[in-house]
Amino acid sequence: MRVIYIIDTLQTGGAEKSLLAIVKRFTIIQPLFWVLYEGEHSLSELYEEAKLQVKYWNFPPTTSRSFIAKKLSAEIGIEKPIVIHSTLFRSDMVSRQLSGDFVIINSIVNNSYHWRRYKDLSLKEILALLRVQFLDFISVKKVDYWIANSSYLAKVHQKYLGIENSKIKVIPRGRAIEKNTRTFESRSDDIVFLNISRLIHRKGLIDLVYAFRDLVARFPIAKLYLVGDGPLKDDLAKLIERLNLADNVFLLGGQLEVGRYLYSCDFFVFPSHYEGLPGALIEAMLAKKPIIASDIPEIKACVHSNMAMFHEVGNRKDLAKTLDRAITYQNWEEEVNRAYYHALNEYDIDNISRNYEEFYLKHSG
Repeated sequence: MRVIYIIDTLQTGGAEKSLLAIVKRFTIIQPLFWVLYEGEHSLSELYEEAKLQVKYWNFPPTTSRSFIAKKLSAEIGIEKPIVIHSTLFRSDMVSRQLSGDFVIINSIVNNSYHWRRYKDLSLKEILALLRVQFLDFISVKKVDYWIANSSYLAKVHQKYLGIENSKIKVIPRGRAIEKNTRTFESRSDDIVFLNISRLIHRKGLIDLVYAFRDLVARFPIAKLYLVGDGPLKDDLAKLIERLNLADNVFLLGGQLEVGRYLYSCDFFVFPSHYEGLPGALIEAMLAKKPIIASDIPEIKACVHSNMAMFHEVGNRKDLAKTLDRAITYQNWEEEVNRAYYHALNEYDIDNISRNYEEFYLKHSG
């Protein structure tokens, strides 16, 4: 039984990595990935290693969606999938123009229309995002079902887009579970904070670097490692230099294997302005690392208040104070263990993969 996944690119992102982890565990469904646009496909080798079938269409980003849909529809008649499952906005819009006898599923992976996103934009950008939201809204009826990363994302998209509750299934992202017998370890000589994310504005990394300047004034041995790549890289590098933090804050670039960074750090910090279900946060929970995160609902749906330390989103001074408080806090062992066992119960990738297959089979018509 064939499911075709439509996705923009295979860049190193949460959605792309999550789908890889899910589908390579399928036992019934035969997945086929259609990567629509030319660009960076840094995860392509991992998809090949998993022996997944991938077709790269290499459309320029400016290609009209109706043209793409026409090309795809012709090949859909040959492949005869039971489901077309798209992820990310451009692919979602293409999926809604496809023709054929199959079920269309879209993913809900981000809180894309939250007011916090709008408030950081220029007038031109606000108008562009409103247009995107309008296009999303007027075409939702063409989607048969939705898979949301969390119940919170499901709820807000019912509000934003008018999606019927009966059409949304909540299945979180997951991670491979390896029993972690490590106990909470005290710090080494340096105090090492880690962030793993795309280097984009909504991840709150500018806030984090400014807050870290205040922390370094009290703890000169504090280090911050930023693992990831993205369009904000040059701006971050300039800010680090301007704030004289070159000996304390390090841009490590994109890394396919982040485990060694997680297990060697003292704290995991995640100051995002808005999110989906952050896979890196789940990895930090499973690694038994103390977590400092912004107090947004998307994160609190993943890690609860007795499992982490929270700061006011977008408040650099409060973030600096929370980083400071994390260093001297005495009850981290209890909190990291709660987070670890919660992640074990909720985010086992084998269970999540089975849930996906069951959902496809149930709704394949």
